[in-house]
Amino acid sequence: MGTVFRRLGELLLEDGVVTVSELHTALEACKRSGGRLGTHLLRLGYVPEPQLLKALGRQFGVQPVTSDHLVAEAAKFESSIPMDVQRRLKAVPFEQHGRVLSVAMVNPRDLAAREELERLSGLHVEPFVVTERAIRTALDASGSWTEVNADDAQEPTGLLEVRDLGSAWESLWRPSGVQPGALKAALSSIKADTPHVAIATFPGLMEIRGDEVPPMTMEELRSKLRFSRQRDEVGQLLLSFARQYLARAILLALQRDNLAGWLGGGREVSLEDVQALNVPVGESPALANMLSQVRPFTGRLGDDAGTRAVKVVLGPPPPREVLAVPVRIGRKAVAVLIGDQPDGGLGGVPVEVIAEAATRAGLALEILILTRKI
Repeated sequence: MGTVFRRLGELLLEDGVVTVSELHTALEACKRSGGRLGTHLLRLGYVPEPQLLKALGRQFGVQPVTSDHLVAEAAKFESSIPMDVQRRLKAVPFEQHGRVLSVAMVNPRDLAAREELERLSGLHVEPFVVTERAIRTALDASGSWTEVNADDAQEPTGLLEVRDLGSAWESLWRPSGVQPGALKAALSSIKADTPHVAIATFPGLMEIRGDEVPPMTMEELRSKLRFSRQRDEVGQLLLSFARQYLARAILLALQRDNLAGWLGGGREVSLEDVQALNVPVGESPALANMLSQVRPFTGRLGDDAGTRAVKVVLGPPPPREVLAVPVRIGRKAVAVLIGDQPDGGLGGVPVEVIAEAATRAGLALEILILTRKI
């Protein structure tokens, strides 16, 4: 991980390719319909693809690939990776040099996805960052963009042994994404009298509206988790539940010896920033401690390299006090939810309720793993 973590919005402002007002509008679209800041900036026509890719390349630390190049070359490599896998992982191969396969990925930091691609292709995968629009265009050209529904889940026959987690847990990794038409549908549903709270985004950025998160009871969470079919569905449900009480929150997934950004939401948190985060657990005693604790952690975030990066992703103002809740499968922590209330501390946050939600999410993930094994 680099010594300094940079947010996508800050990079674009620094490069002079967006105005404060344009970034404000795209961030508001993220809050209303979810998804990626870059996707909304492209859809709104605020940023040309080359400039967005330049910023994404700097943020993720990999080379970018343009939509035109990807579409022109991807068809030559359709046999390298099954099309359903390309669609599921949002990863499209486009070049091969010897035993190295170049793959355009929405989330090039997704280690589990890269391992799956290497296993299927028999080649070493070199990831390139690409826009979500480019992935969709390339898959459209092959007639393979439409999402496939997961098979109906079956009831587990027993608890998953901790020793079996390994590749089974990592195989559940799915990059997030905005579906076509989501922004249009979300914006068309906005009413003029929608309650809002003014909040700050980047330093110097005009205020944007932060809509309240719809309430969700524990029973509703339990019901929705029961019908979840993908890893991201489980993560998003946990995140949405927690964000009833936390102004901003992120989920980090444990992949081998790294905590990789998974999902996030609230205030000025953007998905690109979350997924560009990759923290070696050994370099962050504070985050390692959060994973090892049986009980939720509440307190100051600490000041090692990993926690400093987490603070940047959460955005200004720096968190005074955070809640960190591990998500476990059996006794093994596989992810951690970190969030805060920068305006008022954690005094009114129901820590035990959020911890119960994390426990239920862990059970849902275990069922997904068992279903795949069956």
